[in-house]
Amino acid sequence: MIKLATFFTIIIFSPMFVYANDSPVTFFSGSVSILEKEESISMESEEVHFYLYKDYYIVDGRFNFYNSGNNKELMVGFPRAFAGYYGDIDQISDFTSYEAWVNNISSTFAINNSSISCKTPDDKIIRVEKNDINVKAELAELKPDPSSFIEIKQWLIRKIVFPSKSNTETRIRYKAKYEQGRVCTDKYFVYIYGSGRPWKGNIKKAKFIVHQTPECWINFMQINDAELKREDEYTFYFEWENFEPGPDEIITLYATEYFFDQPWDDGCHASFKYKDKEIPENLLNILSIKQAGYLRNSIFAAYGKRFNKPEYVKYFNELNWYNDLKEKYGDDKLTDTDKRNVSRLLKLEEELKKKYPH
Repeated sequence: MIKLATFFTIIIFSPMFVYANDSPVTFFSGSVSILEKEESISMESEEVHFYLYKDYYIVDGRFNFYNSGNNKELMVGFPRAFAGYYGDIDQISDFTSYEAWVNNISSTFAINNSSISCKTPDDKIIRVEKNDINVKAELAELKPDPSSFIEIKQWLIRKIVFPSKSNTETRIRYKAKYEQGRVCTDKYFVYIYGSGRPWKGNIKKAKFIVHQTPECWINFMQINDAELKREDEYTFYFEWENFEPGPDEIITLYATEYFFDQPWDDGCHASFKYKDKEIPENLLNILSIKQAGYLRNSIFAAYGKRFNKPEYVKYFNELNWYNDLKEKYGDDKLTDTDKRNVSRLLKLEEELKKKYPH
């Protein structure tokens, strides 16, 4: 059996809630555990959509299963977990809505086996475990020190009947606020797709789709052995076939807003990363038309260029590295590398405008 605690190895140093795929679960010694391996029900496919907005994100996942055995009723759990220091508890946010379906029919769920574990600075461990728990009320009663380490675990459990020799589709959809990083305006979320591992055999097909919006873009995305492909100007995806994920394999996605840290800013707007430096192809591959324009003009801005277009005046005036520049701009200051970058970005903008006219 796989304990949810396994997942905490990935989040010890960042306060956050994490969420995961639907998983087959069982009760063992009063605790919910993920099954080691389901014997007859396989995950034929999964398709998970991530929608990025300025103040929140939405995850919408569909999972198709096939039962090669007899009729079976299983408890299917959607795990959520938090790990971090009590002093950081206000920085994290749980999801604001959660819905679930089976074969397009809304399904009910119960919060089971909730627990809070609090490790105080003097290594004393306090534990509260209930089927349903008011996290804030319980923590207020415990009155932990800000430096106390907190673990919160909860399972949203549904009973699902998987008919013999048939397909069953489950779906979950939730809305949540981003977690806030410790550096500047970092905001991100974590999704554990490794919790799909316990179903029978390998996962036949998986596709994850990221939907950017003009107000919120991908800054950085961490995913194992995946090639991000473009579907349209603001939509990207990656997919695998016939694979078995590790139990703690995750997707980490950092998002960025209009005036906040961009992939080409080097820490809190301290400097521009690509002054006289080749822009990597994997960065160009995720840019929208507007982003490409900002990045191209950032090259000129790095040498002191002042802008008349209100959109660029507003954008660059937000950047510390730009406001600190004293030099006077001249085209002759651009290096050969800068000129190549400008040409590549212009070409990209033209290609995107032809493919995705506004």
